[in-house]
Formats: sequence, structure tokens, C-alpha cells
Amino acid sequence: MIRFFTVVIKLVPLLLLIANSTLAQQVVTGKVTSSDDGSPIPGVNVLEKGTQNGTVTDFDGNFRISVGQSSTLVFSFIGYKSQEVLVGSQSSMSIRLESDVRALEEVVVVGYGTQQKAEITGSISSVKGVEIQNVSVSSFDAALQGRIAGAQITQSSGIPGSAVRLRIRGQSSVSGNSEPLYVVDGVPITTGDFSKRDGSANGINGNALADINPNDIESMEVLKDAAAAAIYGSRAANGVVLITTKRGKSGKTVFNAGYYVGTNEVTRELNFINSTEWLELMDEAHRNSFGVPISSSYNLGRGLTPSSAVALGANTNWRDQILRTGKVQEASISASGGTDKTRFYVGGTYRKDDSYFVGNSFERINARINVDHNATTKLTIGTQTAISSTTNNQVPNVWGTSQSSALPIFPIRNEDGTYFGHTLAQGQNTGANPVAQLENKFETAGLRLLNNVYLNYKVTDDLVFRTEFGLDVLNQFDEIYTSFHNRFLFPRDYSPVPSGGQPIALPRVNAGSFEERRLNVINWNTNNILTYSKTFGSHKIEALAGFAVQRSSQRTTGAYTNGNAGFRDNYFRNSVEGLQIFDQNLVNSYPVMGGYNADVDNVYSFVSYFSRVNYVNSGKYLASISVRRDGSSRFGPNNKFGFFPAVSAGWILTNEEFMKSIPWLSFLKAKASFGITGNAEIGNFGYLATYGSAGGYLGQSGLAAQRIANPDLRWEKNNQFDLGFEFGMFDEKITGSIGYYSKLSKDLLFVEPIQSSTGFTGVLKNTGIEIRNSGLELNLTSRNVTRGDFSWTTDFNISSNQNKVLSTGGLPIEAFASGLGESRLIEGYPVGQGFMMKSAGVDPADGREQFFDNEGNIVKLTIENTDYRQPVGKPFPDFFGGVNNSLKYKGVELNFLFTFQSGNTIFDNEAKFQIGDIANNNQRREILNRWQSPENPGDGSTPGLFLSGAGSGRALNSDRFMYDASFLRLRTVTLSYTLPQSLVSKARLNTVRVFVSGQNLLLFTKFPGWDPEFVNTSNVGNTGQFFSPFGSSGQVSQFQQANITFNAAQNPFPQTRTFTGGINISF
Repeated sequence: MIRFFTVVIKLVPLLLLIANSTLAQQVVTGKVTSSDDGSPIPGVNVLEKGTQNGTVTDFDGNFRISVGQSSTLVFSFIGYKSQEVLVGSQSSMSIRLESDVRALEEVVVVGYGTQQKAEITGSISSVKGVEIQNVSVSSFDAALQGRIAGAQITQSSGIPGSAVRLRIRGQSSVSGNSEPLYVVDGVPITTGDFSKRDGSANGINGNALADINPNDIESMEVLKDAAAAAIYGSRAANGVVLITTKRGKSGKTVFNAGYYVGTNEVTRELNFINSTEWLELMDEAHRNSFGVPISSSYNLGRGLTPSSAVALGANTNWRDQILRTGKVQEASISASGGTDKTRFYVGGTYRKDDSYFVGNSFERINARINVDHNATTKLTIGTQTAISSTTNNQVPNVWGTSQSSALPIFPIRNEDGTYFGHTLAQGQNTGANPVAQLENKFETAGLRLLNNVYLNYKVTDDLVFRTEFGLDVLNQFDEIYTSFHNRFLFPRDYSPVPSGGQPIALPRVNAGSFEERRLNVINWNTNNILTYSKTFGSHKIEALAGFAVQRSSQRTTGAYTNGNAGFRDNYFRNSVEGLQIFDQNLVNSYPVMGGYNADVDNVYSFVSYFSRVNYVNSGKYLASISVRRDGSSRFGPNNKFGFFPAVSAGWILTNEEFMKSIPWLSFLKAKASFGITGNAEIGNFGYLATYGSAGGYLGQSGLAAQRIANPDLRWEKNNQFDLGFEFGMFDEKITGSIGYYSKLSKDLLFVEPIQSSTGFTGVLKNTGIEIRNSGLELNLTSRNVTRGDFSWTTDFNISSNQNKVLSTGGLPIEAFASGLGESRLIEGYPVGQGFMMKSAGVDPADGREQFFDNEGNIVKLTIENTDYRQPVGKPFPDFFGGVNNSLKYKGVELNFLFTFQSGNTIFDNEAKFQIGDIANNNQRREILNRWQSPENPGDGSTPGLFLSGAGSGRALNSDRFMYDASFLRLRTVTLSYTLPQSLVSKARLNTVRVFVSGQNLLLFTKFPGWDPEFVNTSNVGNTGQFFSPFGSSGQVSQFQQANITFNAAQNPFPQTRTFTGGINISF
């Protein structure tokens, strides 16, 4: 009996614990979704930790389970990271599982196919579409900044729809297009700027890539080395960007909707002097030059004198007149789903961006439908179709005017309400009145179709044939209107002055002009590929062979008002009513309207054959070889086809037995490659001789030779070697890669001078110019903390590229004269090396600038002396990169990206006007540090002010205006919160996410100009599909040096600081 009670007493606590546990049991319900797109995940295992109690989610991702409050639920599903959640008092849960790419052995898109990441032997960087979700940019390529090692990405300005410069592993061409090849869903697309460019009508550069909707992008792969890119042959020298759009998945249809709205403004502003200071400095300049004060009747410009300027009392900050706080908004919706037979994705987006520049806006409407259908067990067909409509209200080129010839003493309007510059006394010229110039309008409307239709046929289990046809049609309509406020014509009844033939001083008549231009680009491409895949024993082989054909044509038509006619109404559109003829004496010589129709120069085609073999042995020995043969209408008759091979190998060391003893090293792969790629962006039919009108002879019209033929013209060539390692450590808490590359570019295109006796200035040919780019790239991903509901991940990349001109082909330095910024090609230095005089500061005795000659002696000059120029500055940074952090706690997520570069310099071309040229230009406040007298020498580097002699006018080109362009920029910040499932499920929603975001919020730099990130506008406008190194006359155009002047700033538009807030909903 005693033993019985003893046993009972011992069992009571246990029985009470069991009873209490039973009483504490509760029913927990919830839903499991994917963190990628919010779609429900059926079949997820839901298990009470340490027990056999469990369940699985249903078709809609829902589950129901009875557990205790102290229990922990474990959610697991193949391809996703397992997640543990303490039940506590929760009765409803919202679980979002993250993809586990390690478990899936991540598949990466490569040229003409896909490949497991572990088996890739080339250099490929990948950016997922979700990484740029809700980043407020008008073009997806701008969102790649700081995310890809080895890629320098710079937006030409903060104006929406503007061009973006992408350089992969350095500058490797002088005259050819240096942008990468862009391929969307297997189809090479049209890129570049196709806006009407006349130097005055608009001040920004367009970007055909802005037609593509970033919300439709699933992933972007950047092929950087020859092993990865050589499959694209003669168009792969500058790298290849593969864009894969979203596709549907079998299962329940998932809808995603999003909206954000925000503001934008300039990131920074320069400070200029006011009108009182400007008048005082003009007086000082007059005293320094002539020894007496400035006269009250001295002509300051536009009919103003010092006395009238003071009486007028204008103090105009012209930047404030043309800048504003802009607004941006974007709304998107998509649906994806399907069955095992048919899958679909449908999406649409509307974006409106009113920029910080008055009158400028960018509007885009996108629609896309992607369908994949398994017609039989062997046959799959599908299509990807996207339509975009864009409207770009561009702005006149007044940004530079607002900081130069638009002086602070000028008012905006006269007393009678007309714009300043309107009257005869003011010269009837409103060119120095930015507000008046904004009356001019430039609207570019675009309609674009991207379509790809494919057929996959499974011949056998190992052999698949794919054929596809892609079409890219771009239609663009430009309307350019010069307001009658800004255009002045002489009246019909004026008579010339007999002595000089110049018109008498009669007031001219306001008359606007109009031009419209229609552009049509049709680019079609077909790929036909046979792929064989087989695994036998420890051997795995994949081989493909195919051929492709591409043809692109451009047609441009237009009409315009000639110089002797104009319109009196301010916003004339689409009608000839109101057209008036002026300058009666010219009516018989020139028609009232003119026009053009051109489609011959912009046609090109490619015929290509290619093959690739990938081999894997025992899961650790890797090899790949690819070849491509390209023929193109761009090449001369003697070089119609080019051959582009590549070979690579890899070794997964961690799959070797001798590496198993290193527990902290989970993955290590060594790889090396060599290959040859080409740059075929050399213009269309550049090998042909051209002829043009000779102006007539003895009353007879005729033709004259303009360009000499070159039947040997061919592609530019790149030889590239790569060596790298990929690694994973501490159970892949730290992963990354490190690589070295060396790229030799030769046979570079250039217009080589020839003897003038031939009647030509030069011949376009592949010269002996050689450029080497070599460097290091490092990528690191660190999962710093993964503990319960909290995680912190850091992605870091840094690159260093050394650019060096090995040979100029025997051409002298001046053959590469670039004008702006005095950039040159010099053997032993980088492309675009600054070549100018070195400043020796200011002579304290007279305030004039001094320079060093080549022997180090100090001299004074009145003009640039070519004998004293020498290499100065650094056009490329020593290193650049980005670091992104992602912190998550339950439903709260914080992401922020910093980008940086260090070691390069920028020649601020406008500073030489805005720091010293007092008579003609507005002045930055740095001029207050000038030399004023021997007793007051200023900062020692800013000369005194003069109106005549040495030191007057704009400053001479020297390294005084070469500034350090290193920077650290907070590129993007996003704070988001995903609402609990228990709340959103009541509204029958999958997920609801709210967020706030900012771009370009902080900038740390010593650069004194507008922005250390810019693209010189003289080399962006013609970097598109139809780049030509020749001007219309057949002579060398300014774009011959398109790739040399990139580091010379000429009134660049600053970047945009953007604040947005929005919501994403999945249901």
C-alpha cells in the first residue's frame, strides 16, 4: 500500500502536466506564401517541433493544426528555406517562405539557354527583378547602379527618360559604340537615342530602353567575359545584357497590384553671385583693365548699362525660375497562373514623371502578355508580347544658359509684359532668357512593339529543337515648336542697306516655326537551335548548334518651316492655317516649307552560325567551348564573315575527397577562360564610297566624292582572358567570387587622315590602335544574422579596372582632338586622358594666371600653347562598387544601397567661364576668392578679373578646373512593412505591403560642380544602333571622339533626389 501511494504521488505532477498541456491546446490556422511574389504554396509541411503532430498546406496555401502555446511550428518545403515560429498566443499566422537557391542549385540564364550556376565557367552577374522592385527610375538600366561588379553605370542626367551609359570592364573602343548588346527573351533589341538632335531644340538625350517596363523583368544576367558572351560573336565585345521577363506558373491565379507616388528634386545646387555683386565685379574688372571705374553708359549686354541695371533693380536667380519640385507616380497590376498545360503572365503599368525641370515630363503606358502552352508531351509553343506608349515632353537647351549668359541683372519680362530680349534695343534675341525659351516645345511620342513567338519540339528525351521569331518595331513622332516669342523675322517691306547689303534697323516680326519628324525602326530576328543534353554515368554533356538572322531598317521623314515663314499663333499644331510669309525678297529663292525622307543609310543585317558544348565530369570537372561565325552588311566585301571562338574550364575543388577535411569551406570552384569577341557597332555601310551635291559647275548640277571606299572594313576585335574563383564558407553564410581579367582591344575603328591631294580628309579603317583593360572584381554576400524572426544580409561588390592605350597606330596626339576637355589618346595612358597645361597659380603682383612649361618653368600665356600641354588627371576611378544591406524583422524590412567610386577626375568645362569670364557669364561664388590686389591675393589660384588682355574672357584650359570626382552616395533606401496575415486574410488577400523609399538621398564628395556622376551629352546622343563616325558631309563628325570626352562636364543636369511612398497587394 505504501508503495502504491508512493507511485501515485510521483505520478500526480506528471498527470497534472499532461492535463495542463491538453487544456492549453489551441487551434492555429494560417497561410503560407512565397516571399518572391506572394503566391500561395501548396504542400508545405507544417510540423510541431519535436513531435509527429503535423499537417500540409492545401491548394491555396492554407493550414490548420492543434498545438500548445509553448510549441514551435516548423514550415518546410523543397526549394524554400525552412522557418520556425513560436506559437505563443497566436491563433492565426502569415508565413512567407524565402527561396533557397542553394537547394535548387540556382539556374542562370546564359546565351541561348540556361545552366546551373555551379557548372558555369564564364563570368556572369545576375540581378533579380525583385531587387529593383519599386525603385523609381524610368529605365531599368539605371536601377542596376552599384549592383554589378565590373559595370560602371551612369545616368546622363536626372531628367526622366534620359540616356544611361553602361561600360562593362572598361572603355575598349574609340569610335565604335561602346554599349553592351541587350537581348530580351532571346531577341536582340534596338537601343540608343532616336530623338531629333539639333543642338538647341532639346537639352536631354533619349533612351530607347526606357520603353521597357521594369515591373515585367524576372531577371537580368550580364555576360562579362568572352566565355559567356562569345556565343554572340561580333556584337559581344562590350558585354551582353540578357533580360528575361516574367512567366506564369501552374496553379491558382495570383494578382499583384502596386502603386506609389512621390516627389523629386535636384540633388544639389551651385551658388552664384547676385546682381549687386555682379555689377561690383564688373566695375572691378574695368578698373583692373583700364585703371578707371566703369562708365554709367557702358553696354553690359542686351542694351543695359550700369545705371539702367541699377534703376531696373533686377536680381534674377535663373535656376529658381526653371527648377521645381516634381512629382512621380506609378500604378501597376499583373496576373499569373495557369494549368499544367497552359501558363500565362499578364501585366500593365502606367508611369508619369514630372521632373524637377519646368515643362519636362515623361509618361509611359506598358502592357505585356506571356503565354506558354504544352500542345503535346513533345511540343510547347508560346509568345511574349509587350506594347509600350511613351510621351516625352522634353525641354529646350536652357540649363546651360541659366548659369552662363543669363545674367542676374536681366529681368524676366519688360514692363509691358513682353519677355526681356524682345525689344529692338535689347537686340530682339531672347536666347539669354531661359523662361522665354521654355515657351518652345519639343514632344516625342513613341509606340513600340516587342514580340517573340517560339516553338519547342522534343525530338527525343535528349534532343530538343527550338525556333523563334522576334520583332521589335519602334515608331516615334517628334514635334518641335519654336514659339513666336523666340523667333524674329524681318517684315516683307524691309529694304537692304545699299552699302553693306544688311537689313536696316527695323523691328523684326515675331513668327514661330514648326517641325515634325516621323521615325520607324523595324528590327526582326530569328533563332533556330538544336540542343542535345545527356547524362551517362559520371558524365554530363550539353551541346547546341544553331543559326540566326537579323535585319534592322530605319526610315525617317519630316517637314519643317523654312526661314522665311512663320506662325503668329503661339501653339500651332497640325495645320497650315496662320502660316505667313516674311522676307518677301526670299520667297522666290526658298520654299515656305521643307522636308526630308531618308531610309538608305540605316539598314543592316546579320547572318550567324553558332555552337556550344558544355561538359561536366563527376560533378567537379567542367569544360565549355563555343564558336560563332558572323556575317554582316556592315563589313567590307573582303571581310564579310568573322570567327569568334571561346574556351573555358572549371574545377569544383570541394567535391574532391582531399577537401572534405575543411569543414568551414562549403564550396570552392576555380575557373579560367579565353575567347575572342567583336564590336560590329561601326556604322552602316561605312566601307562604301559616298557622293553628294557639288553645288553645280557652269550652271550644271553635279556630284562630288565625299568618302573614300574601304573594302577591308571589319569589326573591332577583343581578346579576353579570365581567371576566377567562386566560394562558399560557413555553411554558405558567406558566398562570393573573385576574378581577374585582361582584355586586349585591337583593329579599332578610326578615321585615319590621308593626303589632301586625294580630295578626302581621311578614310574609315581598322587601325593599329590597341587598348588594354585589366582588373579585379570581388563579390561578397554575407548572411550576417539569421536568428528567429530577424535576419541581416549584406551584398558587397568592388571592382578595379586599369585602362591603358598600348598603341595609337602611329597617329599623332592631335589626331584624337576632342575639343571639350582636351581629352586625347596617348600611349601609356588611359583612353580620354586629359591633355592640357598645368596651372602654376596666380602672379601675386598683377593677378594674372601662370602656367608651367615642360621644363617646370613658370610662364604666362594669352592663348593655349600646345607645346606646354601634358597629361593631367585620371579619367577612370581606381575602384568603384556598391554595398547593399537588407534587414528583416517579422514584417518589417529595411534595404539601403550605397554606391561609390574613388580616384578619377573630371574637367569642369563650364567652370572656366563661370569663374572669371565676368563680362559674358554668370559667376559662381568661388569668384569671391579671386585676386584683388598684391595685398589681397585671394586663395592664390583664382586670378583677378579683367576685360582685356591676358586673363580676360574665359580661362585657358588647364588642370585648375580638373577636380576629384570621388564620391560615396546613398543610392536607394526602402523601409517596408508587410501586414500580418491574420489581418489581410479577412479581406481575402494574400499579402499587403506598404513602403516608403528614397533615392540619391545623400552624397559625399569633394567635387564642386553639379554632380560627380554625369555623361557628357556630346557622346550620348549617337551611341545608339545607328552610330556613324561620319557627318552628313562625309567628313569626320564630333562623334569620332564619342568615347574620349566622357570626363568633361559641360553644364550636366544634376541627378534626381526622389521620395516615394506606396503599397503592394497580392490576392
